[in-house]
Amino acid sequence: MNELICGASGPKWVARVDPRSRLIAVFVFCVLVGILRAWEALWAAMIASVISALAAGRSPRSVAGQVLSVTLALTPLLATVPFSTPGEVWKKWGKFSITREGLVVSGQILLKVNCLVVFTTSLLRSVDEIRMGHALAHLRIPKKLALLLTFVYRYLTVILYEYESLRRSMRARAFRARLNMHTLRTFGYLVAVLVARSYDRSQRILAAMKCRGFTGEFPLLFHFRYGIPDLVFLAVFVLILVIFAWLEWRP
Repeated sequence: MNELICGASGPKWVARVDPRSRLIAVFVFCVLVGILRAWEALWAAMIASVISALAAGRSPRSVAGQVLSVTLALTPLLATVPFSTPGEVWKKWGKFSITREGLVVSGQILLKVNCLVVFTTSLLRSVDEIRMGHALAHLRIPKKLALLLTFVYRYLTVILYEYESLRRSMRARAFRARLNMHTLRTFGYLVAVLVARSYDRSQRILAAMKCRGFTGEFPLLFHFRYGIPDLVFLAVFVLILVIFAWLEWRP
């Protein structure tokens, strides 16, 4: 998550690819993976996502940790799908039954989400928030929406820092979360103070931007240009999409 928000630096060939090309690739990849159903195509997409992560300079340990984190986060949700999806009963315990169709749907959702998370973070980890906003604006997204996404992209870490500061203050006062009214009341105060501090920070940021002559756009020191790295990247990406389509819709 921090890599995606903060934009850690990547290898030269990734940084040389135009952000617009990467955004288009992420959008097309997400749409195509979302409609895939064949297991061969889904596993091919997962392999392509892992290869793209390794080629972008990420270590196998970080990729495995990310996949494990996503899997653990989705497990409570996906555990209910086999019980609620109609179809052929695989196992039954009293009034509860697991269907084969539910297991298939759970596996497909898990593979798809892991593919999208790994691929997206691999391509966008070297794009800072300013270039991201400009790339969105160049792709004909409304400027106000691009500016809003830029601020959200940039200041999520600031809000996270404020939250961690408040949590450290609570721990310094020997607060321990329990299942009682005192804990619920304390977390309510935590959320209220976080909102108040975030609003105060936004006012100070707005004043600082006005003092610096902000006119609604962030100046960019360099402009986007398509080059040979973009052509190579798009050619490889199109070839991967063709392989996915063949695996999905072959006779």
